[in-house]
Amino acid sequence: MLIKKKHVQEYRGISIKDEYTLSEGEMIQEFQQQANKMNDENSDDENIYRVRGCPKNGLYLKKMKKQTQR
Repeated sequence: MLIKKKHVQEYRGISIKDEYTLSEGEMIQEFQQQANKMNDENSDDENIYRVRGCPKNGLYLKKMKKQTQR
């Protein structure tokens, strides 16, 4: 497994992402648009909405605290 070799120099910088079907990609995009809309509507709030999960197991919006700039 590649995760066990993440400290080996020749594997640094490699990332693995899931591949999604077109319908799964569209579902992710719809959830992302919902999150963006909710963030725009609540821009003064100290919370932000993010998409979590995956299409295979279920997507959901999670309300999180905004990160402060240091």
